[in-house]
Amino acid sequence: MGMVASTSISDWNQRAPGDRKVGLIAVAFDQRNHGTREVKAIANESWKSGNETHAQDMFSIFHGTALDTSLLIDHLGSYVFNEPDSPPIEQHLVMGISLGGHAAWQVLFNDPRVTAGVVIIGCPDYM
Repeated sequence: MGMVASTSISDWNQRAPGDRKVGLIAVAFDQRNHGTREVKAIANESWKSGNETHAQDMFSIFHGTALDTSLLIDHLGSYVFNEPDSPPIEQHLVMGISLGGHAAWQVLFNDPRVTAGVVIIGCPDYM
């Protein structure tokens, strides 16, 4: 997702007029227990791979990531725009692919500040 965020910012900067009054902030981070945030590898595995708590692990991972997203929305503005005349952040969007798509759905369902999203989820295989 870091590449998607970087490309979005680059495209925005190329297309937006020079005197724009609206900016774009793109934030990308690893899902809980994935990438740089991994703390327990078995929690990312399936039942077939020996993870007896697969369902609980998957749900808690994407549910927790959705909560993390809302926390970032709560606090990001105070770090990025900390001057008295700084512009407010007026719109929040979310995007997720695969397990991140499930987290994006949770954000869309539960955080009214998020007004749109891109959710990319393939068909699950329960066989």
